Amino acid sequence: MKKILRSTAALLVIVTLGLGLTDTLRAAGPPIITQVDAQVTVLSDGMLDIKYRLTFHETESRSGITTMGPFDAGHQMLDSHVEQDGRETPVTLNDKGGNFYGVDLGFNTQPGLDYTVQIHYRVAYALDETTADGASYRVLAWAPIQWNLEIGEQIVTFILPIELPADVTEPEQVTDELVDQAGILVDDSVVASFDRWVYYPTPDETSGQNWLSIYISKANLPPQASFQPTVYLPTRYFSGPVKPEPTPAGAIPPPQET
Repeated sequence: MKKILRSTAALLVIVTLGLGLTDTLRAAGPPIITQVDAQVTVLSDGMLDIKYRLTFHETESRSGITTMGPFDAGHQMLDSHVEQDGRETPVTLNDKGGNFYGVDLGFNTQPGLDYTVQIHYRVAYALDETTADGASYRVLAWAPIQWNLEIGEQIVTFILPIELPADVTEPEQVTDELVDQAGILVDDSVVASFDRWVYYPTPDETSGQNWLSIYISKANLPPQASFQPTVYLPTRYFSGPVKPEPTPAGAIPPPQET
């Protein structure tokens, strides 16, 4: 797909989310992380709805993940479970502070098997605001957790609040012209830093709408590898504020970044 080239001098401060180091999984021999897959749905009110999936090939028996995180500041956990051979089992997240969690699987894993832990959460007020060429943009600069282990493949998909024509249902129909019309900005050097950067449509079966999305991937990441795609989205696609208004006395404040 087309790499959109813009002068980096025109792009201002970027807020970086989700970066941090983690401990290895509990046991003498670490597992093999075969894939990390994060689906990030950008909502029109500025929230991020994130499904983070960690898939590992087991080498030793263990009952959980010692430390996982940090997750984005101000997050709200929605669901957490582990999948193995078509079975899905809830897991327990133990808050360790600083947006880190321990993960109690509720059973002992078996060497030679593959497991996927999914953490589903939301983040409010996650997008900074900037200007380029006199126009206003929201900054989508999101990064998954960094691990102290190699990762076979890391994938991030962004589902953007940008509606595509109803008849655009296949990736090959998302042309350079449609991407240009959407008005998003992506620096060419950012695109080049990944193995794949593909625009595609995501259909919403409930509403019948199709949303512009981006598939971003890179294989064979070393320990603590950086993986931060950055996209600039025109402010016209958003209805919510960058930061919340002051909370009235007695009201329950929404989650905020710290």
